[in-house]
Amino acid sequence: MNKEFIPVLLMGLLFGTTILSCKKDKEQSSGLPEQPPVLSRLSQPAAQAGEKLTLYGQQLVQGGWQTEVFVNDRPSEILEKTTDSIVIRIPEKSKSGKVTVTLSSGSLYSAAEGPELNVLPTPLIKGIYPAFGTAGETMFLITENFSQEEDQNQVFLGNQLLTITGRMGKDTLEVRMPDNAVNGVLSWRTYTGPAYSMKDILKVRQTSYPVSTVKDWIREDPAFSYMDMAVNGFPDILGDAFPNYQGLYDVAMTWLSATDQPCTVFLANDMAYTGTDISKEQFRSSMLGRPFDNNYLLLAAIVPGQSLGIADLQPGEPYNSLYTMKMHWWPDGTEDANFFTVMDMEDGRYVMINNKWGDMRQPVKMVKEHKVGNATIIELAGIPGFLYW
Repeated sequence: MNKEFIPVLLMGLLFGTTILSCKKDKEQSSGLPEQPPVLSRLSQPAAQAGEKLTLYGQQLVQGGWQTEVFVNDRPSEILEKTTDSIVIRIPEKSKSGKVTVTLSSGSLYSAAEGPELNVLPTPLIKGIYPAFGTAGETMFLITENFSQEEDQNQVFLGNQLLTITGRMGKDTLEVRMPDNAVNGVLSWRTYTGPAYSMKDILKVRQTSYPVSTVKDWIREDPAFSYMDMAVNGFPDILGDAFPNYQGLYDVAMTWLSATDQPCTVFLANDMAYTGTDISKEQFRSSMLGRPFDNNYLLLAAIVPGQSLGIADLQPGEPYNSLYTMKMHWWPDGTEDANFFTVMDMEDGRYVMINNKWGDMRQPVKMVKEHKVGNATIIELAGIPGFLYW
């Protein structure tokens, strides 16, 4: 071979390589990968934010290119990806729209537009009534974006599935607590969407507690949390002002803390007393602002010396309340007291508080009784109140 030909050959090879390299760069700069991605179908036509969704197609993942998925232009979290399928989590606050897969490298990209996804709104539980559950009984959930088909809704207390027993209007579900229900987190899901949960623990009433005094019962029973505040929290709430009211408070506590003195205590439950529009903080403020009223509340509720169930109470018979004129106004004077009387109506037995002058409150229905040591708590569906003289 001619030695002068060798440099010429090498230059030719180098020149040819340069041309091929430039050609390759030019092809790359066209913005297309080797093969464009294809998005052909979705695992389901509708889903909720937070739910998993599988996309199917071809060339969805290619070496050197970054794969991204968008739902109506919102970026999605990719959980798994292969050449022909991608699993994503639908982003929060998504709206219905096209699902798109893009392959990108720097400023270059290629996109595949797929079918439209119907993004269902996030289901919410906006409130519960009452604010506590009761084992074996029903409660109401105020919902939003739940399915109108009950078999597409699920509600859990902890790990227990609750039974949906009915509906009031479009957005209120009636659910039944299991007989063995205990305190737990309330959670729910609709359709095949992800689970959502309440922030706070739902407290569940039990049929009995291992206590022997009314004072301890109202601390355990979530239906009397306002009364727990009025009884066990009263000294702390009043602080330096407590000594001014301690005498009346101590009289009430003599009965509420006793294990050997029978008494009957008429108490409205939380929802009946505070109502749905009064918070615990507002109730606490009312105790601080009107402490005498809350002593009256305790004293007027107590019938000392008798532990009577609902069936034991006799219509028309007066049952003297601990709230007496002598205790409050004239220590050396009359024993005139508020007293309870009972009446039977078509839907049950009612009780009302009145005094010897004929002043009286509206009758309220008795709904339950709880035996606590030597005492009986009779739970009311309204406020018995008290009467001034």
